[in-house]
Amino acid sequence: MLNLRLAYMSMCRGLVLPSNEVIKHCDEEKQRSVVADPESGEIICVKCGAVITNWMLQTSPGWKVNHQDEQNVIWDRGDGSYSLNLHFTNLSTRIGKENRDASGKRLDPRLHEELWNLRKWDHIMQFDSETRNLNQMISLLRRCKEKLGLPYSVIEKTAYIYRKTQNNKMTRGRTTEAILAASVYIACRQAGIPRTLNDVAKTINITCREISSAYRLIVLKFDLRMPSIDQMHYLVRLANSTDVGERVKRHSIMVMNEIIERELSAGKDPMGLAAAILYLISQQYGDPTKTQRYFADIAGVTDVTIRNRCNELRTEMTTMIKRQGL
Repeated sequence: MLNLRLAYMSMCRGLVLPSNEVIKHCDEEKQRSVVADPESGEIICVKCGAVITNWMLQTSPGWKVNHQDEQNVIWDRGDGSYSLNLHFTNLSTRIGKENRDASGKRLDPRLHEELWNLRKWDHIMQFDSETRNLNQMISLLRRCKEKLGLPYSVIEKTAYIYRKTQNNKMTRGRTTEAILAASVYIACRQAGIPRTLNDVAKTINITCREISSAYRLIVLKFDLRMPSIDQMHYLVRLANSTDVGERVKRHSIMVMNEIIERELSAGKDPMGLAAAILYLISQQYGDPTKTQRYFADIAGVTDVTIRNRCNELRTEMTTMIKRQGL
């Protein structure tokens, strides 16, 4: 009963009266005590039961509730919104199981068999091979949204890129996971969200080599102009994950700015470079017990990478620190 009550309240939330027919109270009761019936479209007085108006205008995005059983409630969009992260970009048809007409009356039992056949073939015609592929993509995309913390705009951009590759027959011979992971990485790069290939690969459970292959294919096919990676975003993200002090963060940001200005970061892995800077600054101004392996595990790189970056930057960073008087 709780699920049904919540569903009813949610459905009534977006139902309002017509703008040209504002009703403040019931004429009989002389007070505002009305309730909306979303099924019949009527405004009813809760005191006397009088029907004040028999039509309502719904201005907010509505939701339709399908009850499979008493415990599960399935929510479906009931408005005409357009979304690319659905296997139907607009409204889809679904014949309900209530065997009722639009006014709520039960249908003639002689029509039940014909309606059952219509319901079955409507379901079969909707789910062809392309739609099944899109359903698989949608489930993986929802997992990426939850685990990577991606905003809705990135999800829509990812779905647009994936549909574009599917329309150009680029998904043949390649897995759905690889194409979707590459689309997620491209959308994150274009939106300026710091997500690495390792992050996307761990979420979808594939290798970075598969993502890289699909990424190069999409970029070359559509001639995409990918923005350069902002190393500062990775530095701040890694600093928050490693629990370094504010003094270490401030000095690391100043060093990273000068490294970027002197173009010393060209061709370097942003996570490896950020981990090396945080390690060197931590040895001087933070906790010296944090090892290279500690930063490497959190950054998702090897300690050999950090060691090589430290050897390249140690002399340069000493000069920078002396120049800035840190």
